[in-house]
Amino acid sequence: MGNLWIARVVVVVALSIAAPLLILEPAGASSRADSVTISSNVVFIVQGENSVILGNESNHDFYALRIVSFSLPWDSDRVFTNVPEGARQISAWTPSSSLNSSSYGRETSGPMSGKFYIDVPASHQRSAQFVSTTANESAFLATGNTLDQLMYSSGALQLASGSTHGTFLSAAMPISSARVATSGNLTFSGSSLGNVTGEMSNDGGTSWVQCANATKLNFTSTGVSIMVRFTFEGNSTLGFEPKITSFRVAAEYEMVESPFTVHLSYVWTDPFSGDIAKIDLSEALPYSSSGSMVVMLYTVKGYSAQSNGFNLSRDETGTMGTYPDKNLYYYSTTSSAPPTTSSIQVSAPKPNYSWILYAGGATGFLLIALIYSALRKSSRSGKSAGPVSPDDRKPDEDAEPDSEVRRKELVSRKKEMMDETDRIKTEMSTGSLNHDEGRQKLAKLKTELKSVRNELNKIPKKSELAAPEVNAKPDSSGLLVGPYEAVLASLARIDEDFERGRLPEGTYKSLRKEYVSKAAVLIAEGKGGIERSANPLEAEKIKLMEAIVALDEEHGKRELDAKVYEELRSSYRKELADLMKKIDQSENGG
Repeated sequence: MGNLWIARVVVVVALSIAAPLLILEPAGASSRADSVTISSNVVFIVQGENSVILGNESNHDFYALRIVSFSLPWDSDRVFTNVPEGARQISAWTPSSSLNSSSYGRETSGPMSGKFYIDVPASHQRSAQFVSTTANESAFLATGNTLDQLMYSSGALQLASGSTHGTFLSAAMPISSARVATSGNLTFSGSSLGNVTGEMSNDGGTSWVQCANATKLNFTSTGVSIMVRFTFEGNSTLGFEPKITSFRVAAEYEMVESPFTVHLSYVWTDPFSGDIAKIDLSEALPYSSSGSMVVMLYTVKGYSAQSNGFNLSRDETGTMGTYPDKNLYYYSTTSSAPPTTSSIQVSAPKPNYSWILYAGGATGFLLIALIYSALRKSSRSGKSAGPVSPDDRKPDEDAEPDSEVRRKELVSRKKEMMDETDRIKTEMSTGSLNHDEGRQKLAKLKTELKSVRNELNKIPKKSELAAPEVNAKPDSSGLLVGPYEAVLASLARIDEDFERGRLPEGTYKSLRKEYVSKAAVLIAEGKGGIERSANPLEAEKIKLMEAIVALDEEHGKRELDAKVYEELRSSYRKELADLMKKIDQSENGG
């Protein structure tokens, strides 16, 4: 994920911002949601095609990246989150390591059935170390420390004059963030230390454990308050004088809560019920007093977003956006009370209903004309044309033309590339293929797919090479007019009306889908074809319109990458517009 937006997200994470929607539950125990707090959240969502997921994403597809930071209770080893049922290409990982496929999945039973779970890795650090050093007079004589027959003199703790036995007892050192102190290590420096006995306690002096100098010991008692005790024996008269110049306490303890961050990404499709998609950001867990939240939503231009529970803003200037073809909506806060009930509503472009009457009338007229033309054509063809027997064919009629052979090669290659794309995505999601390597392979496939699809659209199908119908009559331009040509002409008029603002987008898409479907049926029935015009410009126009129909049909079936579709359709539409100008000039004597 070496993309620009990833760099931005890394910066955000470095500033302790991360993502939402986690419910925490200890394995085999009831939920402890009341003791879990979210520290920071980032929600990064992109609608449609984006540079992270290479595929055939439409405006109904959303890519999500969530980075969740929260305090993990000591007895919890599984987290849950709401992931859409239809989510695909799911990946989960921690900042330090990947999670294998067995570490996350869909819960099938119990109170969290249906939730998506992520297990906390065994490598997650749940312990910490408490360290305290005593090395000068003020530290040895600090309030709470007790000296019995000892004194601090000449930079060392030693027996008082004339004493042969003495004791030092430190003040209690509580570890406020510990659930239990599990081990300790007492290191002390000085002279004649063989005559000094060191002990440690983890329960505030109730029980003691003798320890060797600079040697780790495990506590058997339960507690979070460390104390140290030294016992001195002997004096200079006996030939030795024990002294301690400094000591250091290092205690290992298990944290009540540990910081834990999970990254989660996936793609899902929303059917836009009633032209509206809802993205649920509701939190089941409370935020910490210093909690923060960031939401970054990229929508396809023309779509709008509204928030519930917080104020979502749009980047009107476009200076913050990573994707020039999308609008950025964002929200951020470092409030002590970020929203706990929130959602985003993405709305599809709404049609201009003032054009419905016009569109309905135009549709009715076109349909009547189409049916009438088809009936007349069918009647004439039935009277004049009969079936061709095998004996009437020329010797080479059974041989496939070179263009048909090439078309089959391209169709086969296109299917191979789509299968290869699915395989690479699967390997990337399971971790068997490096993400950077996978993206490079997908980019190459995408470039080749565009080239193959472009060439395929310009090769006439087998039905196009058939001879014209016997009694079809040419129009004024010399083109033989039938049901198929009438459908293409209607498509051209619909496109022109939309581009000139005469049709709203919703109505335009509905009409166009209907006529594309009709054209596809006619092609399948062998009634298509473009090699029937005395006017080469008109023949080229029909060919271009047919290529656009085929392109739309494949895109509707989700067989074509969205970006390749947009680029090819734009190219074809430009060629068609230029050709229409040439035809107008030709008809007007220009």
